[in-house]
Amino acid sequence: MERDKVTKDISRKPTGVLYLDRNRAFFYEEGLAGPLSFDLPPEILSDLEAINNKKLDGAIRGFVSANNLVPSNVIILLSNAVTFEKDFAAGGVDIDKGIEEFLELVPFEDYISKKSQSGGKVKIVAANREVCDGIKNSFHSLGFVVTEVIPLSFCIDILPQLATNLDLGLIIEKAAEFREFNLLPEVESSTSSSPETEKQTNKKQLYMLIGVFGFLGIILLFVIYKNIIAPPKTPKTLPTIVAPPPTAAPVREASPSAQISPSEAFSSKSANTQNLNGNQ
Repeated sequence: MERDKVTKDISRKPTGVLYLDRNRAFFYEEGLAGPLSFDLPPEILSDLEAINNKKLDGAIRGFVSANNLVPSNVIILLSNAVTFEKDFAAGGVDIDKGIEEFLELVPFEDYISKKSQSGGKVKIVAANREVCDGIKNSFHSLGFVVTEVIPLSFCIDILPQLATNLDLGLIIEKAAEFREFNLLPEVESSTSSSPETEKQTNKKQLYMLIGVFGFLGIILLFVIYKNIIAPPKTPKTLPTIVAPPPTAAPVREASPSAQISPSEAFSSKSANTQNLNGNQ
């Protein structure tokens, strides 16, 4: 955490430079009386190839520790002895084809290159990506900021005196003018986070993904329980209304006064006949 804070406080303006030669490196920063150096023997670098990345990292860590260097913003400056370059006449025919053919001859499995035009010529410079990345990553891991990898060849085109008097202090002073020659991609050079910071960022992203998947898992378990495991609910039954059976219309019984027996009817008829005869 403290290293990350130091990295954030580092100035955006380069204050140091690491000059990489074939078998030796020189480091200079503001305030030093002169450049400091350390060897890069053949078991570390040979024929411009990184032979052992662990030993390269160890050599850089040992150098920084032995000289009590404080993390700062550093430029990596590549000697003409560790780069491949070729000039083409500006306006010439098939320059792009010529550059393509030149890059096919660069003896690295992976390289970084830059093209620049000045003084009536087009210059193309290529360097070993593995070596540049190895040095850059080692300094990053120690809290340094490395945003520029610049071939010395381009710097000499602007300041010819550097060809006979390599003034590393002047390289730092003119850093803004050399920025256009940076071999690092723009996206990579704009980031100043160290691998330690990147690891913490990756951890945060991992925790966020775990949280999201955990939340989705809870929802899935709830759906499974709701639709598969939980017993089905019995539907509520509404009370059945039973209609009473229809009642038959009551049979009306004749009243006693209205009933006449046959014998009575006969007696009444005889009486009426007698009365009629008497009247006559």
